Amino acid sequence: MPLGTPDIIRPFRWNIARRNELGSLLKGPHAESWPGFIVELRRTTALAVARSGPGTIVFVGRSLESSFDYLSGIVEGLEPHFPLKLLQVSFSAVRDIEATAAQSPAEFAALTAYMRAEGLSATDLTVAAEPTTFVDIVATGGTFGTLVGLLRLMCRTERADWNVVARRIGFTGVVIAGKTSPNTWRWWQHEPWVAELKKPRISNVSIPGYLWGFLGNNAEKVTRSHSLWRWADPASRSPDHADEHTRALRLAVSLYDRGLARDERSRFADELARLPEMRHAWLRRLVTALRRAGGRR
Repeated sequence: MPLGTPDIIRPFRWNIARRNELGSLLKGPHAESWPGFIVELRRTTALAVARSGPGTIVFVGRSLESSFDYLSGIVEGLEPHFPLKLLQVSFSAVRDIEATAAQSPAEFAALTAYMRAEGLSATDLTVAAEPTTFVDIVATGGTFGTLVGLLRLMCRTERADWNVVARRIGFTGVVIAGKTSPNTWRWWQHEPWVAELKKPRISNVSIPGYLWGFLGNNAEKVTRSHSLWRWADPASRSPDHADEHTRALRLAVSLYDRGLARDERSRFADELARLPEMRHAWLRRLVTALRRAGGRR
């Protein structure tokens, strides 16, 4: 590691693909869901994939971790490889990322080191073979705005070209479904950071309010929130065995296993195939790959 580079603090999350490492953690009740949850999660995740376009999909924070775990199973072993990441960071306590960088330099250094470790630095984004799309539950779009500001700052420190980064990133917001009209409030029309992107690549997935509220606010999560005060805390690397997290872990494992199943991959491919985005060749290739992949019976 180069001199002066902070130790990487990657927030702990169990690797649900390594079942032998979980042991007795899998014994006990799952986090709350309901009989039709998998149907709604399948639709939400398929829409997020289709609307995000080709390239790397990055789920931001914990709100959509169920989609991440389910989709991780769906695309496991897929050829060609489907690039999928979970960026475990919360910007809830950040109002101005530049002020945060100045006021909390250790935390900011730890955050940027984590971004680099995940292949999401400004330099990484400029040289990646395909674009990167960030996906999150959206109320106002503030988290996406903080990400844009963070990447701009990283461009300065890494001497990367912001214009190139801006062209290669996109954002998919999962929003509450509502009636559409000329007067409908659209989050991206009110966020100043959108103007920093010359040709912003922004799309949305609309879901019922109860599902949005559950995923964003009420569902138990596998990990603690990786907020500002934890970015530079070495304890963030350690697991938290609180009941809420182990219950969520069991649900995550069941969703991952569901995604590995042959019949579930077929259902997911069918969900994608019904979408208008099937006019794009990249999505047709993904559907074909899923149908050929097979899976567990």
